[in-house]
Amino acid sequence: MAIIAVSLLIFWGMGYSMMGQWMWWGGGGYWLMPLIMLLFLGVVAAGLYFLLKAFMPGGGAAFREDQDRALAIAKERLARGEITFEEYEKIRKTLTE
Repeated sequence: MAIIAVSLLIFWGMGYSMMGQWMWWGGGGYWLMPLIMLLFLGVVAAGLYFLLKAFMPGGGAAFREDQDRALAIAKERLARGEITFEEYEKIRKTLTE
């Protein structure tokens, strides 16, 4: 969808012909090309980010493992009586939010 939108902006900016007066809207549209380049680079960067995130080992599982480990430690401390149930609930809510 983003590629279609960028393509339409490019062709809209060109006007009726590559060398016609509509290419830069009579000389007042010089901001269009840098804007299109920034949009294109933004789309490419976002695509790379999501591709890398999807194919990285674990896909963010390291954070969940740390969270699970912290919750297990809090449960152990509650079982040993080092913290109260209210303190445990506070820790649990902080970790799961």
